[in-house]
Amino acid sequence: MFCVLTTFYAPLTTNAMLAETSCDLFEIRDEVSHESFKKRSAQKEVAEIVEALTDETLDKINELRTRIVSSSDKLESVSERAQALTWTLTNPSETQLEAINDIINNGKFITKISLDMMKSLEPLWSRGICLKEVEEFKCVVEHWDEVIDDIDAAFFTLPADADFVNAKRELESL
Repeated sequence: MFCVLTTFYAPLTTNAMLAETSCDLFEIRDEVSHESFKKRSAQKEVAEIVEALTDETLDKINELRTRIVSSSDKLESVSERAQALTWTLTNPSETQLEAINDIINNGKFITKISLDMMKSLEPLWSRGICLKEVEEFKCVVEHWDEVIDDIDAAFFTLPADADFVNAKRELESL
């Protein structure tokens, strides 16, 4: 997947849009924190399923399938909202930057724990169990990781780059 970073070229927003973006920022941070906790508990369940793969575990496999799909959907939704921050949040306050940093740190943790979870699912998907769901989840996690990198670049890396700041000023003066 290819993400284009256009953070600093977005049109100016109104105060109402900034207030909405700020509110959304803190909601995104809370959702990212919550998702990272859920990922940790899911790993334990996967280990239990893999250890006892019998007819009795079919219900657990179906529950796992549902959880993978749900997790993919949630992460995709949060990814879209988080990516929108790079377009809508201009001149963030110190409090907003702290929230963005929390999103980045928790986001990197979600990526790591999600990749670990996919590795732990290997005994299942290598047998064709939950294969489609795991492949979809992998794509969502890869996109999520790109979004986190974009956010980091937009709010921390690029604003500290003198060449970028100069180019931005030139574009803004046109």
